[in-house]
Amino acid sequence: MNKEPIAIIAAQEGELQYLISLLQSKKEKSYGRYIAYEGEIEGYPVIILFTCVGIINAAVATTLLLNNKKVKCVINQGTAGAHKDYLNINDIVIGKECININTYKTKKIEYGMRPEEWEIINFLSGTKDKQIVYKADESLVQIADTIKNEYGTKIIGRLGSGDVWNQEKDRIKWISKVCNTLCEDMESVSIYTICNDMNIPVIGIRIISNNELKNLEFEKSTEINCQKFVYEMIKKIINQGQIKI
Repeated sequence: MNKEPIAIIAAQEGELQYLISLLQSKKEKSYGRYIAYEGEIEGYPVIILFTCVGIINAAVATTLLLNNKKVKCVINQGTAGAHKDYLNINDIVIGKECININTYKTKKIEYGMRPEEWEIINFLSGTKDKQIVYKADESLVQIADTIKNEYGTKIIGRLGSGDVWNQEKDRIKWISKVCNTLCEDMESVSIYTICNDMNIPVIGIRIISNNELKNLEFEKSTEINCQKFVYEMIKKIINQGQIKI
């Protein structure tokens, strides 16, 4: 019986290179214009998908992959900007939940802007607009929580995601308060949405690469450190066997 591969999805080349280097019997395959690398890690099939940055890219690439491949689970991993001042470079956020931080409704006013009064919601056809929280697979969350972060702390919580790079400190604090987020990235919410809709186990693993609240600039080495954490996860998933959906 063929084993269903573990899918690893990331947006940028640096967020993939270490894991790609671990692939045995590596083959390159295209899904539309998106490149994937297929092979084995620890003797188990793994697909590593390069989506490029942004919600639309991540959504299209993930959909193309999952429409063509039956996978065991999806791990979305990479870097993220902190939403809390207690988070430091190399801290790992295990995304138990994910929310879109860049879909909002403004107040109806004649002049000016009041961004602190914007309402972050999802617009749903045929029903009341509301703030939607997407869920990670609980088994994957439990596995991730057993992995030691060699480079910082580890925390379980909510990922914020959207086509936006926030650098305004007050806005970061406002989003974190309104959405209860620990960090932000530009892909997770689309991957969570698709996997939730397709009933495929999913989790986001994000490493803090910068923290505007503490004036901590982007640290590139975090890309590899996150992949090392995910590698340990892959080994644990293989050894554990069945993931409960």
